[in-house]
Amino acid sequence: MKLEVKVHPGSAEERVAVEGGRAEIWVKARAENNKANISAAKLLAKHFKKPASSVRLVSGRTSRRKIFIVD
Repeated sequence: MKLEVKVHPGSAEERVAVEGGRAEIWVKARAENNKANISAAKLLAKHFKKPASSVRLVSGRTSRRKIFIVD
């Protein structure tokens, strides 16, 4: 599944909101050294009840708008 994601780094809470092919993810991690991307991928995996290895970031490494693939 291809998912367009908007990430909110540095949030007070961690949560995922998915609607159709889009999602918003709030993560506590800051956008430094890829930490927010890793946290977002882990939250997506948990949300879809998949292993973390099944979530890949394919676009938007340095942007708040990203595309993830969930296998």
